[in-house]
Amino acid sequence: MHWLPAMRYYIRHGKRFEICWPLFKRGFSVNYPLQNKEVEIAVMFADVAGSTQLFDQIGDKAAKAAIDQCLTLMIEIIENNQGKIVKTIGDEVMCRFSEIDNAAISAVSIQNRIEEFSASNTSNLKVRIGMHYGPAILEKGDVFGDVVNVAARITGIAQKQQIITTEELASNISPVTGIMTRQFDRVKVKGKQEEMTVYEILWEQNEQTVMQSPVIQFSTKPTSLIINYQNIEKKLSHRISCFSLGREAARDLFVNSPFASRAHAVIEYHRGKFVIHDHSLNGTYVKDESGQEIYLRREELPLTGRGTISLGAAIDNNPDHLIEYQYP
Repeated sequence: MHWLPAMRYYIRHGKRFEICWPLFKRGFSVNYPLQNKEVEIAVMFADVAGSTQLFDQIGDKAAKAAIDQCLTLMIEIIENNQGKIVKTIGDEVMCRFSEIDNAAISAVSIQNRIEEFSASNTSNLKVRIGMHYGPAILEKGDVFGDVVNVAARITGIAQKQQIITTEELASNISPVTGIMTRQFDRVKVKGKQEEMTVYEILWEQNEQTVMQSPVIQFSTKPTSLIINYQNIEKKLSHRISCFSLGREAARDLFVNSPFASRAHAVIEYHRGKFVIHDHSLNGTYVKDESGQEIYLRREELPLTGRGTISLGAAIDNNPDHLIEYQYP
């Protein structure tokens, strides 16, 4: 990963400014006053996907040339839409926009332009893009704040040829742009207490037709899972990040069974469901309302209706340490 080189300084109208010298020589406008400024902006990460494999496939020289050309195309589109380049990190561009529409238009234009570029050569490069909109601090040409962290994590969700963004940005794209979005998923973002709804920006013509079909809706109604172990009742809120079970007093539910591991399993709330994940040596047994007993080992299972959980042993062989659950 390569960061932009050190900045140089100059004085204009009594204020101190800095420039990234290599980009300045190439004609990029990256002059910033050395002062903090709080703003509302859209932050975009555009990442060239599959670049590592490309070096193996076509060789270092040809791969580097293709990636450099791809980055140049992205930077050109961003700047033509009033975007500001914050930095390049290896094969990724980080930029910011004052206007949401300009960010969305740039993202769609990048995907279309890179698609054309890849079709004209053997590189077959693809781009994945993540964006978020919110308050940020501008300092010495860089951007700081939660908006950057969320945008970076949203980019990690995107697959190649995808544009993924948040509700804050998607819901504020102007209709006059003609850009369409669809709800993509609900995801847990590190540092956020609740799951975030993320959206996909549609850029291919065939995707416009897909948009007419129903979109899966995830319930936002507050809900809870009730579990009971030896007359100890726990009510798990949909806001839980992770509820642990095991034969260790530090667990959220201490199950003093000889069959249970110290850190046996966890229950998480994801996409409108409570899900149990087994992390144990002996596995976890779950019997649902139908009476079917399911064995999990390093696997997961949604908990619905009423049922019974047994850690480390079949339910009939572990009568003293059964966990009853009820949802909703």
